[in-house]
Formats: sequence, structure tokens, C-alpha cells
Amino acid sequence: MKFLKFLLVIVTLIVIASLIWLTTIDGKYDTSRSRVINAPADVIYNHINDFKEWPKWDPWSEAFGDMKIEYTGSDTGVGAKYSWIGEESGEGNMEIIKTIPYTSIDQIINFKTPFESSSDIYWRFEEVDGGTKVTWGMNGEMDFFTRPMAASMDEMMNKDLLRGLEKLDSISVLSAKASAFKIEGIITNNEIIYVGIESKNVAQKDMGKIMGENFPKIIKWAKDNRVNFVGSPLTLYKKWDDKTGKATFVSCIPLTSKVKKIKDKDIIQGVIKTQKCAKTIYKGDYSGSEEAWMTTFAFIEDKGLKHENSNPFEIYTVGPSEEINPNKWVTEIYIPVE
Repeated sequence: MKFLKFLLVIVTLIVIASLIWLTTIDGKYDTSRSRVINAPADVIYNHINDFKEWPKWDPWSEAFGDMKIEYTGSDTGVGAKYSWIGEESGEGNMEIIKTIPYTSIDQIINFKTPFESSSDIYWRFEEVDGGTKVTWGMNGEMDFFTRPMAASMDEMMNKDLLRGLEKLDSISVLSAKASAFKIEGIITNNEIIYVGIESKNVAQKDMGKIMGENFPKIIKWAKDNRVNFVGSPLTLYKKWDDKTGKATFVSCIPLTSKVKKIKDKDIIQGVIKTQKCAKTIYKGDYSGSEEAWMTTFAFIEDKGLKHENSNPFEIYTVGPSEEINPNKWVTEIYIPVE
């Protein structure tokens, strides 16, 4: 009996010590990971704001193949909710409770099994060089007896957060490219009087560099000679060799009227006449515009029109001088047709 009483005292002391120890532990946690994604905030935001998009990128759909999902509430945004159940994934639900379009999304996640708990999920979107900085985080507070787990939450969530952001990056970049251009149809362009610098037989890989050198030169020339120019810079393509991949083009700025006399031999003057054109608006970094061009050419052929003898041009309505984020650059593509 003495031994049992002694053992009971020891157990009681251990329990009391454990309870005292638990009171000293902070059960709160806040863990997050960030990634810069080369896509506009609105594209990324929409993949998160619609729970039906989640299986395309969330790490749990990938890890738990037996997970059954049910969508309830709103289709997107505040009030949207989805529930899951599975032998490996357990059971739970998530709901969107607050949104600021393209800036933040707040959610609550509730776990029923393997144990009951709730956490707050938060998303933040910030425009930075190279795209959008996306932060995905979770915070909350463990109940009294699970407080020790709070210290390990960051390590526990690390793999899932990083994998989810990686997959979100992939589908967002693809979505941005897929929705980066829109064919406006056949239009009649306005006459454009221009001055520019002609570059001959330039390889495709060097075109961006050459244009980047030409535009500051032509703008400086216009200012030095008090020539009034108005509107956005543009490139007029005079020749394209499919075999060599080289082009002859003019880096131009539009004028209000013709210049009477140009002394600089490197500066040429011309007019883009009023004509019917297939017009496409492309949004994004210039490196991704090839698909927009090729799709526009295919559109012209589908319409039974010709473009072989034309000099297409593109106008940079929003470019690096107006906007540092390349995802917001806007280029208007014009291909004359007959």
C-alpha cells in the first residue's frame, strides 16, 4: 500500500508539473512562405479565390488521392466553402471570409479528424520587380494540451507551403500566357507620320537590344531638333526572312506633322497609311508576344485575307518607361490585310 501511495504521489506530481509546464508554453503560431511569380496579381488571385481551382495546385490533392471534395456556398469569394474527407487526408473544411481583390484573401480552415482544430489562412499579393510576390500563411493557437505542437508548426507546414506555391507558380504563368492577348478583329488604322531609325538584317535574339538602343536616340533627336512627337513609340517591320530569322525594321516615334528637312543621315521619315488591319492587343513581357503574332496571322488566313505584301507594325501603348512591371506592358499589333 505504501508503494501504491508513493506511486500515486509521483504520478500526481508529474501531472501537476506537466500542467505547470504547459502554462509556460506559448501555443500561438504563425508560419508563412513567399514566392515571386511572373504573372499578374489578378491571374494568381483568381486561382485562389475559386476553390474549384485548388485541385490544380494545392499540395494535398497531390498527396491524398482518395480525398473526396464537396463545394458549397458562393462560387467564388466570401462565402465560398469546400469540404474534404478521406482515409489519409482526414476530414475538414475551408471557407473564404474576407477578400480585397488582387491584394489579400483571408480564410478559415477547420479540421475534424484526425483531431479537431481551427486555423486562419491568409494570402497577400504585392507587385514587385519580376511579377507578384505571393505570401501564403497560417496562424492560430493550439488548445491547452497540444501547445507543444505550436513550436513545430513552421517545420510541419514548410513542405506543403513551398510545394503549393511552386505549383501555383506554374499554372499562373501558363494562365497569364494563355490570356495575354486578344484579337480585336479587322479595323482601319489611322494614318501615322513617323521618324525613326532603320535597322537591317537583325537576328531575332538581338532585336530587343537594338530597339532598346534606338528609341532613346530617336527621342533625343526629336527633342534636340524641337520636333513635336505625340503618342507611343512603335516598330514598323519592313522585311522578315523566315529562313534566316532576321528582320529589317524601323524604331519609330509618331509626329504631329512631317519634318521639312532632316540633316541626320541615320534618321528616316515615313508614313503608315490608313488601311485595313488585323489588330491584336497583347499584354505582358515582349518575350512572350510571338504567340500573339502567330495567332493573328492564323486569324487572317481563316478570314480568307492576305498579308504577304504588308508591313506590319506594333505600338507600345504601355512600356518600360511608364510601368516597371512587365506583366502590365501593353502592345498593339497591326497586320495590314487585303
